[in-house]
Amino acid sequence: MATTNKVDNSQSNAKPGEDNKDEPCKICCNDYKDLVLIGDYNARCYPVHKSLLIITSGYFQSFYSRKSFVQREFGPIYITDVEPSALVQCLDFMYTGYLDINSKNLRNLAEAALVLKMYGVWECCVDYAATNVAMDSFFDLRMMAASTICVKLLHATEIFALCNFERLMTHEEFALIDKILMVFLLKNKKVKMIPEHKVYEAVIAWINFTPNKRKQHLSELLNYVALEQLPIDYLRECVHAEPLVMNDAECRNLLEKALFSQIQPDLVTDDGSDTLMQDTMVMFDQGRKDVVSYDPWSGKWKDFAICDFEFDGKCIAVTVEKCVYIMGENGRVFRLDTDKNTWREMAKMGTERGDPRAAVLDGMIYVSGGTVSETNKSMRTAERFDPKKNLWEKLQSMKKPRSKHCLASSRGFVYAIGGLNNNNTAVKLVERWGPSSGGWINVAPLKRPRSGAVSAVKEDSIYIFGGTFTPDISVEVLNPTVSGWTTINVTIPKNFVAACVSGEDIYVVCSSDLMGNEKYELHLITFDDEPVIVERIDNIQKFGCISVLRS
Repeated sequence: MATTNKVDNSQSNAKPGEDNKDEPCKICCNDYKDLVLIGDYNARCYPVHKSLLIITSGYFQSFYSRKSFVQREFGPIYITDVEPSALVQCLDFMYTGYLDINSKNLRNLAEAALVLKMYGVWECCVDYAATNVAMDSFFDLRMMAASTICVKLLHATEIFALCNFERLMTHEEFALIDKILMVFLLKNKKVKMIPEHKVYEAVIAWINFTPNKRKQHLSELLNYVALEQLPIDYLRECVHAEPLVMNDAECRNLLEKALFSQIQPDLVTDDGSDTLMQDTMVMFDQGRKDVVSYDPWSGKWKDFAICDFEFDGKCIAVTVEKCVYIMGENGRVFRLDTDKNTWREMAKMGTERGDPRAAVLDGMIYVSGGTVSETNKSMRTAERFDPKKNLWEKLQSMKKPRSKHCLASSRGFVYAIGGLNNNNTAVKLVERWGPSSGGWINVAPLKRPRSGAVSAVKEDSIYIFGGTFTPDISVEVLNPTVSGWTTINVTIPKNFVAACVSGEDIYVVCSSDLMGNEKYELHLITFDDEPVIVERIDNIQKFGCISVLRS
């Protein structure tokens, strides 16, 4: 990005005191300016104070901290990756704290701020962009927000898209919307006011932009489209005639349910869902080596499957499509295909983990942390599993080693929350992993240290229950569109051992003993009202792990 030309300063193109319109600052004279920046190969020169530049720019802090640069003198420094007028503004901001931002120079200024790591300039650009989202700038700002993972700008573009979704659907660049935003919009109640056939057609148009890459998301998106509200003629003539729908088994199932609801409306609940296709909680009983299921709609438990394997230590369960994956401390992974009621042992984890943690994001299973069996020390490593390829892939390790933490996914990110460090101390630390960055970054920490807590994700908000190091029974909630965690007190004098979301409800499994040695109870928690409503549903004799099959 920057190159140096080691020449005598007397031969520099910089001319102190020269009245140059490109010279960045007029309130500071050229006296004592000991560095010259050249903005392009036309040799436009900008004298600056090196010490001030180092304080203001993270790039130049790194540039001058390299050991190879110690005790060396430099001539002009060429800045080739920053648009010259944006460079002038950044340098002027360094002296005056003033920026002249408008829609025409916003992108160049933002790119310059990121390259030079001038975070004051970047914050000004974000503030301007977040308050000036318009139809002609929306798509550029959304791509800028997504590429930089800027939460404030992501939130601003989401709110704009939500209020203008019907206009966006007819925009020529609509197909450029990212999948995370599509899901957010389809799930929101405001979008439900738009005629359902328009929403369906918008989904199909979005998929058709790059069908080979996006068709894998069609069934997920159609789950948020109220197909049962479409006229039966439209279902038969348009939806049934769409190859993308008919070539996907899950989509065909959604279409069949919608047609069935039109033919047999008396078998459909008030919210339009088929009473025979509710979410089902599936619990793996580690003591008896069988699987039972709980139907929240009927309130009944029943035998679900029998397994002929067992794990040493604790295990975890996650659901991908219609399959439940159970993973143990020895790295073994078993898949239960609920349609065929068959088990299959899958590829073993790349690393054996004591007390592992897992989350699902975009059909992939993510695992991080845990303990090393030989030393009982916490781990930093992370990996993910592709169920379609039956393949584990190593990921960048977390910044800090942790075990007994929570792992949850929301809005396209995986969050590693709390846990124990190598000193056996509970931590507040929260790290976030995203596919675009490929690495972990620190985000807002918990209000208090938590170890052995459990998590559930409802409407993109992450709920953290209990933890053996918390002085009281409390819940912390993170909404990724709002910075920081909020605390909710829940009056359950129990130790939380598992949590999951079924439909609109959060269910938790609790034990009255902190060591988890006594009988377990299933509770339903409702956060929609004040105070929080807690209802004990049933007793559980044995418990291993729990997951939810989506309808």
